[in-house]
Amino acid sequence: MTEVVISGIGMHGAFGDFGDTLDALAQGRTAVTRVSVDGAPGFPDVLGAPAGPYDPGCYAPDRKLVKYMSRTAQLAVLASGRAIERAGLMDDPQSRAAMALFVATGYIAFDLSNVARSAEASKTADGAFDLGRMGEEGLRLCHPLMPFKMLLNMPLGLVSIAFGIRGENFVLYPGADQAGIAFETAWRGIRNGRFVRALVGGCGQGLSPIPLATLIRQDRVACPDDTGGGRFPIADLAAFVILESAQAAEDRGARAIARIDSVRLARPQRSSQSLAAFFGGDPDGHRPDSVVVTGCIDSVDLQVLTDAAASAWPGTPPALASFDDRLGHCAAASLPLALGLAVESMSRGSVPVQQDLSAPRDLLILSAAADEALFSCRVRSVEAPQ
Repeated sequence: MTEVVISGIGMHGAFGDFGDTLDALAQGRTAVTRVSVDGAPGFPDVLGAPAGPYDPGCYAPDRKLVKYMSRTAQLAVLASGRAIERAGLMDDPQSRAAMALFVATGYIAFDLSNVARSAEASKTADGAFDLGRMGEEGLRLCHPLMPFKMLLNMPLGLVSIAFGIRGENFVLYPGADQAGIAFETAWRGIRNGRFVRALVGGCGQGLSPIPLATLIRQDRVACPDDTGGGRFPIADLAAFVILESAQAAEDRGARAIARIDSVRLARPQRSSQSLAAFFGGDPDGHRPDSVVVTGCIDSVDLQVLTDAAASAWPGTPPALASFDDRLGHCAAASLPLALGLAVESMSRGSVPVQQDLSAPRDLLILSAAADEALFSCRVRSVEAPQ
């Protein structure tokens, strides 16, 4: 089978790209803060990690393209551009054109300010909302591009347009396991020779009324006065990774920054025994240096994962690490975020949330969100023995 390597990574979140994010984590900083939803009086404050400032048109070949971009699409284009630059593909339009593109995104998101005038125009004299008036008057006050911005396939389409990508593609939503399907498709496609490289990742605007209302109903959003566990600070972010056959990367003189040894996607029972079997392990019993977990901050579930790791790799099991509590969680984007942070940590020689782990060369990335399929990806440095 073809060896699959990672040749580019890119993200944009609260601290910026991967390098800035690891610098902030190493300094003990957190991106999580109290967030009020703009234009939504009465909406509860939440704990979240808003994306840092950025230029939405920095990778747009035509600045007019930005008019079609929602905030989610802007983040996707920015993170994709950084991954493409890191892989050395920005000046290689032919390779970009043939590249596959698989994107996971979150729930439809938009700012309430976009519909504020429409909502006001749709009220009756006594302040009640009138659907008839909304149809007759309110909708005319919405920006004509607003429906296009809200379409869930727009991040994929605009990334494709911005960078001239015309290979196989699909968009999935809204969970982290959908990002897992995207990664598995890319990995298997390269290993089986269907294509030689793929841009794969996720994006989301979690700190928007519709996504937040959905997650609040599911009891998954951390609030400032929370005392219980199992709830997440929510993030706005995007993260993308370029997977490539080792031969294709070598042929164009690109440097592989890590290699992917295995990918698993399944729905095992959430017991220590079943999870240990899901983790698998090398025939020689070699354990990863650490398991980087996203989607699981409940203490009971974390203990189950810890017990499963101890069963899968007896002796000295790998410790679990997570970035969710510092960077927030954004389902579709959190898996590529964890993968990119793991790769960057191996390049730098340390995982910033694990002070006792130096020179990591072999990491297992695990997405373990509740009610979703489990995804794992074994990533090793290019210098690590196979």
